[in-house]
Amino acid sequence: LLLFGLSIWLVQELRSARGAVEANEQARIHAIAVTLAPRLDGELHEWMAQTLPERDAVDDWGQLSARGRAMQDALAKAVVANGLTSDIYTLRLREERARAVKAAPDRAHADAMEFILTSGENPYWRHTYEYRPEMAATLFEGRSNTTPLYEDEHGHWLSAYAPVRNSAGEVVALLEVDEPPEAI
Repeated sequence: LLLFGLSIWLVQELRSARGAVEANEQARIHAIAVTLAPRLDGELHEWMAQTLPERDAVDDWGQLSARGRAMQDALAKAVVANGLTSDIYTLRLREERARAVKAAPDRAHADAMEFILTSGENPYWRHTYEYRPEMAATLFEGRSNTTPLYEDEHGHWLSAYAPVRNSAGEVVALLEVDEPPEAI
């Protein structure tokens, strides 16, 4: 009976410790996102997205203007400075999927988002990404947000979102910072 009670206590302690570690990591990646997002020029971000509308239109970061390269470089430096194991990237809502997402922001929508900037060495320009309900606060209310631990086809993740705004204060994209739990 004592061994059974000790086992239950140990399992509860492990769950509690795991929850604390996840909460600390959520706070860390959230801080990275909200610190980095205001450094991005939302006007330029949206201009690049509008003037280079084709998937893979950018296959080398050298194709961007100096200001565009500077934004991509800021993402790449943030990954290194913060010891992240995953890329940081910006996502924008695809115009052809916006109506469906706005009608049901509390559910997932396949291929509703598209990558613009990434911290990676190679662009992933306008490749699609799933809209997650946790993105709604950032996209539609301009508030940063985090996700609980979730799983997708690439593994398990914790994610943080922060708005990328234009000069009028409108959200034109979101910045996403991810970290897999095995890296914590």
